[in-house]
Amino acid sequence: MPVEGQSYYKKHRDSYEAYRKKVKRFTLQFSLKDTEAQEWFYQQKDPGLYLKMLILEDKERQTKRDQEIEATQEVVEKRMAENYEITQAVRIGGKEVVFGMDETNAEPYFCAFYTANELFYEYSDCMVGDNFAEMMKLFGERIQQQAGKVLAEQEQASVPLAPLTPGDCFPNSYDECIEGKIVAVKTSALAPEYRTANHQLVYVTGGNGAQATARGNACFCINLYSGRHIRWERYDIQGEVKPDKLPEWAKERLSGILQQEQAKKEQRRSDKEAR
Repeated sequence: MPVEGQSYYKKHRDSYEAYRKKVKRFTLQFSLKDTEAQEWFYQQKDPGLYLKMLILEDKERQTKRDQEIEATQEVVEKRMAENYEITQAVRIGGKEVVFGMDETNAEPYFCAFYTANELFYEYSDCMVGDNFAEMMKLFGERIQQQAGKVLAEQEQASVPLAPLTPGDCFPNSYDECIEGKIVAVKTSALAPEYRTANHQLVYVTGGNGAQATARGNACFCINLYSGRHIRWERYDIQGEVKPDKLPEWAKERLSGILQQEQAKKEQRRSDKEAR
């Protein structure tokens, strides 16, 4: 009898352990403040089944939401030019050289230049074809063409091109006004081929972002090398250039720019008086 009793007990214990491995249990606890949720939960005919239903419904909602997000991301990630999906792009020399494909088109390969600003974008010099190798050759030639323009510009530059580092500038404190000062643009804000001093150094003429503790970011500037008017954001500014780090060519260019700006102001004043 003892042996048979032990055998029954062991068989029952093994069966219970096997059941425990199959069924996961947990305790649902309500706090004292959860009276409304607790009352509603226990009003259900089968609270356990009700909880399971809630879990499955929540899973369905989350799965659907994840699928919608994934589908949206797929759409956003696709860059299109008409029906051509842009698969490759290289930005150099102020333009992007792009290559696209449309497998449903008789001429499935596309190559163009792409430019954009805050308001508009444009694909120009668009070419399509049915020979992949020829179109890829054109894509490569256009990249070389743009690189050649950058190299020619660098060779023609009459000033040292070494970029200014953060150590060459005072910290860009938002508590200070930078209007009327020479600042250096961060190299990280410039395209890789333009990370040189002649593209960094600008004279700040105004803009809300140039003021101390400003809410905006716009800084209106004049490039000291080219004389071109340009806008930068305050967070793109590395800082005011230290006097002993400012190249001589920049000082000379600033003098000429200030004279030109003064002449423009006087002309505008004269034109206004003439009216």
